[in-house]
Amino acid sequence: MGNEYFLSIIVTFYNLEKYVYKCLDSVFLKQKTDYPIEVIAVDDGSSDSTWELLSAYHHHRASSELKIVKQENSGVAATWNSAISMAKGRYILFLDGDDFLIDGSLDDFLQYVDTINADIVVYAMRFFDSNCILIGNSIAPECKYGKNDFVLHSWLKSGVYTALRNKIVSREYLLKHNLLFIPGIIYEDVPWTAKLFAFDSLVAYSDICVYGNVLRPGSITNRKLEKLNLTSLMIGYDDLCNFLEKENGLSNLYVDDIKSILSGTFFQMVSYYNKLKSELTPTERDEYLAYLEERKSIIKYSNKANRRYIYRFIAEVFGVKVLMKIKK
Repeated sequence: MGNEYFLSIIVTFYNLEKYVYKCLDSVFLKQKTDYPIEVIAVDDGSSDSTWELLSAYHHHRASSELKIVKQENSGVAATWNSAISMAKGRYILFLDGDDFLIDGSLDDFLQYVDTINADIVVYAMRFFDSNCILIGNSIAPECKYGKNDFVLHSWLKSGVYTALRNKIVSREYLLKHNLLFIPGIIYEDVPWTAKLFAFDSLVAYSDICVYGNVLRPGSITNRKLEKLNLTSLMIGYDDLCNFLEKENGLSNLYVDDIKSILSGTFFQMVSYYNKLKSELTPTERDEYLAYLEERKSIIKYSNKANRRYIYRFIAEVFGVKVLMKIKK
């Protein structure tokens, strides 16, 4: 599989006209590197002037390094999937249209990537509020290089944040293992990231801070809770369970860690159900309760002792409905 570029940066936009220039400038004007890079900027059916601004930027750049794509609104997961098929880089980086790359960070990071030759390389991040005021930094792990399952276990144990936006991944690795996103849900990066560490691969960490993540009010993490949040968790949960059941050759260490993640997702679903209960119909409440009741055995894999023993006992003896009253 040939690579025309060292890195493909996939940028997704949906009604982000205020951020188009800042995001793209952070790549084209604020980085200096000799590594060949392509940027695939996708407008996912915006109703504002996002596409016009992307077109103007593309015309101004007049460069083959920037490819712009306009599509009907399909959701970010479908957008990422289609962009992966377009990419021609050795590695892929996913950049949200309202985020940006840290000034001058890319060249040093890509030199490190070129030297380390890993399949997955995680970088440091900075977190900003909607006014671009720095509010925090990602935590650096103690384990900075190793095999997939060992690194994942170490990072989960130490509470290190790992998600879609803090890493680059080998395009060949993604395509070889068909690591695509589930369309039509939110939190689509959660099952994807969990599967990312399933297969034999080398994982590395760099202290170089590459990504600026803007936590704005309209983002998924900050918007009002709704049924889609709960159903998305359910779809992602079942997808991971099916993956563990059908995929051969997974290490015991990896399987146990994913079950621990699923246990955390179970309690997140319980929390969401409690918060949404008043908005659900009686039939929906019964369906969600039945769903959780069928999956309560996952509690035993929790890495928290109170959940693994006390809450597990309550759920097994009295049922999930009683557990929910305690977990309010």
